Amino acid sequence: RLDFTERVALELAQAFAPVVRAFGVGTTVPLELQRLLEIVLEPWKSLERLNDPRGLYAICLCVAH
Repeated sequence: RLDFTERVALELAQAFAPVVRAFGVGTTVPLELQRLLEIVLEPWKSLERLNDPRGLYAICLCVAH
């Protein structure tokens, strides 16, 4: 069974597979793309810790200055 982050990564890989094949990138992911994926997926990691039985959540995306 895959956790949330693994499912997101798998879905991204499946979505980008045609692009990877078209450009002949191969099976390696460039370091810059790895870093970008880590940045993009970081907020999603916190979602794994949510455990409300009813599945109700509120997230504030505001930034304090």
